[in-house]
Amino acid sequence: RGSKAQAASRRENSASYWRGLEEAIDEAQVQIGSRGKMTALALRTQGLADCVDEQGVILGTRMPFVMKLMLSYGDDEGDTSQRLELVRAVRDSVRQRRTGRNFLDAGGLVALKPWLLAALPRAATQRDDAGRQEVALEGLRLLQELPVTLRCLTESGDPGIGKVVTRLQKCCPKTESFAAGLLNGWKEMVRREDEARKRAAA
Repeated sequence: RGSKAQAASRRENSASYWRGLEEAIDEAQVQIGSRGKMTALALRTQGLADCVDEQGVILGTRMPFVMKLMLSYGDDEGDTSQRLELVRAVRDSVRQRRTGRNFLDAGGLVALKPWLLAALPRAATQRDDAGRQEVALEGLRLLQELPVTLRCLTESGDPGIGKVVTRLQKCCPKTESFAAGLLNGWKEMVRREDEARKRAAA
């Protein structure tokens, strides 16, 4: 009985979360559409509810749609709380359903970069610095969960995801230590891949 109640509660929380995302997209529709990006109406017609399973976890097959949702935000658009919840939802999916490869194949690194860059110090008038840094920190936690390879790093656009994380280490106190640990892990991964290539060529 307790298990059924917990499952029902998770479904209710999930439904509430996705309704909130739909409302946020509605509010940003004019801004998004005016920039020629994917409109809120187009996003909604694909069905946000179809993105999650009965536990409210994002399905791997729906990652391309989630990437479109992430890319629909401009540099200064969208409530940071909505961004934070979306990054956490993706991270939960990666951890629980092993959808990291789906995220990477759907262009997840490219979609995540602007959200990380938004945490860097800019104009003194920038709004919600703390919220942006929290989004970036959660984004770094997501990156740590992903099966990132050297190819992923080199194909992540300009600036590359490695350069973005390096800037977060140097310029954003809240993400400094986590970014440093992530970079060290990637350096070790690159070293192992390089050694494997050398052994294969021998």
